[in-house]
Amino acid sequence: MDFRRGICLFAWLLFVCVNAEDEQKLLSNYNEYQVLEPRIFLPIIARNIEHSLPNWLGHIEKLDYPKNRIYLWIRSDHNEDETASILHDWVDKVRPLYHGIDINTTNIDDKYEDAISANHWSLLRFKRLIDLRQAALDEARRLWADYIFFLDCDVYITHPNTIWSLLEERKAIISPLVHSFVKKSAFSNYWCGRDEKGYYMRTDEYLPILKLENKGCHEVVMLHSVTLIDLRRTATTKLYYKPEGSNYDGPIDDVMVFAHAVKEAGLKFHILNKDYYGYLIEPMPGRATLYDAQMKFQHVKLELIVDDIELAESAYIPVKYPVADKAGFDEVFVINLERRPDRRKKMRLSLQLLGINGTFIAAYDGKRVSDEEIENLGIKVIDGYADPYHGRPVTKGEIGCFMSHFLLWEKMVRENLQVVMFLEDDIRFEPDFRKKLEGLMTEAKQVEWDFMYLGRKLVNEQAQDTGIDGIQHLVRPGYSWWTLGYVLTLEGAKKLLAPKPLQRFVPVDEYIPIMFGDHPE
Repeated sequence: MDFRRGICLFAWLLFVCVNAEDEQKLLSNYNEYQVLEPRIFLPIIARNIEHSLPNWLGHIEKLDYPKNRIYLWIRSDHNEDETASILHDWVDKVRPLYHGIDINTTNIDDKYEDAISANHWSLLRFKRLIDLRQAALDEARRLWADYIFFLDCDVYITHPNTIWSLLEERKAIISPLVHSFVKKSAFSNYWCGRDEKGYYMRTDEYLPILKLENKGCHEVVMLHSVTLIDLRRTATTKLYYKPEGSNYDGPIDDVMVFAHAVKEAGLKFHILNKDYYGYLIEPMPGRATLYDAQMKFQHVKLELIVDDIELAESAYIPVKYPVADKAGFDEVFVINLERRPDRRKKMRLSLQLLGINGTFIAAYDGKRVSDEEIENLGIKVIDGYADPYHGRPVTKGEIGCFMSHFLLWEKMVRENLQVVMFLEDDIRFEPDFRKKLEGLMTEAKQVEWDFMYLGRKLVNEQAQDTGIDGIQHLVRPGYSWWTLGYVLTLEGAKKLLAPKPLQRFVPVDEYIPIMFGDHPE
């Protein structure tokens, strides 16, 4: 059945010529059998997600399903942030669009009594979630919804047609395949095997489904995080989340209880993997704080930017960004080739997330430099120079790279800039970059230094770093390459310029190790 049009199947033979009167009759019959789209009950159970809610709601808004056929049931409590107020603000703006919205954000307490952190899945938190899921299921049945679509707030549906795709499979319980934001992770929203106690068990069937090697709709033993349930099926009336009154004797866990209820009802779980339908955020460690969750989500977004993937943003709730500054430096130079606007865009988005006010500098483009220009610059390559590992001469790309940095060293001296951070436009930031950077700069006050690598490559196994007494996160680097990111003092800039390096030119990757005395030759 084509659920998008909601039309019962009939064997219409439309390949014959018809006159206007017959055509009108056919149209009349067509209209007679049109039906409305199924009614979807969508529970939203949100807690401590102020940092991610504008993006998550953006993906809800982009679902390609008639909003007047969706009923939203929203619950939020035990918040330590502004999740509840954001939800109310959003509901005020979207209420006319949906069939109905029931929102209750009574903040019983900001924390669970037995929780050790904001992200800890304590017994009381599990019990509360079970109560809410059961209440949602009961309300969906009371309202005669056709389907209930459980969608956790750590799942981001990126495929707008997901609901239609699930409906077309006609399964009682089905989930779309979503995969982790973390590359190479095997975490997803289904299990293919369970042990005797009901816990996760690895099977040979799992990875082919995850990697889309075996596409289709597959029977599995467990689903979580995002699930569509057909409430019109008689057997689904036996489903429950609260185990009271049943023969369930397992752990207090909503996923485990529901899996038991599904088995008891004689139903099956199915996972749809004809495509990837979205992403999910992997669970945080039990002791993770709200700040940890915020930084994890920030890093997820930074990684997506590098991979040319942007999360949706709500049309009604703006995403909040930190106030941008120079991160404690006199200047932050971002070196970018003008012919790479794609990298410039990525860096602007990344720095916006990090709250860093970078100054973009057009890189010296080696591909466009002529031999005459090289001569006019006074560049003279050391006689007989060859790359120590590949044996090749200096390339124009290496000349362009050196000049990009050299001109900024001159700018530092000219403008008396005391400490500057340099970033190239193809970097990936570490999780919690700002806090780590602040920690490094605090430690650096305990030692004398001119140049600090933020991103580099140890060239070989013989290139050993040397620890510094009393310093945890800084070392004296061994022979290293790359100038992806570094911090330079004014005195350091003067030292780099003093030998007049253009007159005895080597690539910047070689020049810097030479200057700190750790080049092997």
